[in-house]
Amino acid sequence: MLNPGYLYILVNPSMDGLVKIGKTTRDPAGRARELSSVTGIPTPFIVAYESYVSNCDEAERFVHAVLEQRFCRVADNREFFQVPVPEAVRAVIHAENIFGIEVPLPSGESDVEGQAEPWREMMEQGYNYYLGENGELQDVHEALKCFTLAKKLGGVHANWIIGMILNNPENTDIYNRRRALDFFKQGATAGDDSCYVSMASIFAGDNHRENWLKCWDAVFESDTHAVTGIEGYCYLCEASDHNWPMKYLQVTRGIREEILTCILEHIRDARADYNQGAKSGEDELVNRKLIEHWNNEYRRIRKILS
Repeated sequence: MLNPGYLYILVNPSMDGLVKIGKTTRDPAGRARELSSVTGIPTPFIVAYESYVSNCDEAERFVHAVLEQRFCRVADNREFFQVPVPEAVRAVIHAENIFGIEVPLPSGESDVEGQAEPWREMMEQGYNYYLGENGELQDVHEALKCFTLAKKLGGVHANWIIGMILNNPENTDIYNRRRALDFFKQGATAGDDSCYVSMASIFAGDNHRENWLKCWDAVFESDTHAVTGIEGYCYLCEASDHNWPMKYLQVTRGIREEILTCILEHIRDARADYNQGAKSGEDELVNRKLIEHWNNEYRRIRKILS
């Protein structure tokens, strides 16, 4: 639900280096006068910048999250930031570009694609840092900052990405399966079924069959999620590796071709890596073992699905 109103930046000569960034559905100058009347403040607040937006609630959250990422927020529950006024103005203008006033549509029509998704830009930047793309140096810590901000801005899938980063043993200084599980739980609660798949993998590793099955129940019995080939493959592998009953075997047989295609893609990738490795002088044995592994997987899963 939209809530049109103003974003404002206030400054006060008695608060050197601080700006107050808030929202109001009334006149920002009137809001400044209200704050100035508070006992104990010797000088009045001045409106340094104001912007009228279509949703002042979301716009304020966006600006606060952007500036909080730069560690310039004085306190989590306060609207004061230790930041130069030009930088605060840039953050508000950024929000204005996202939450600018929209042209009303005719009654009964909706514009789903046009709705603001302020988290998307931070997700893209997070991928750039994590993968070292688009001119960015590969930096998992900066990536986590971006994905965390995207989560705060409403990007539900950011929970899954953060969880996957924390659950990767190669990220030695931040590897934490318990924290990863917490993010997967948050994502699953918010409606991201891929988080259930990742939680199932963790519970399988812990040999916790009951929780493992609850996660797969949520995936296979979801009304909004169609089980993918890679998810079906993961389910069959985990059940087979632990010799657990395959409750959803018939369902996976219904997506047999998608599952086997996923394995074939791994085989093709392994062969491509092998050929590339041979050209560059890399260890051929490692790539050969990968090809052998995925060939064995193909035969194993095809037998299960027969």
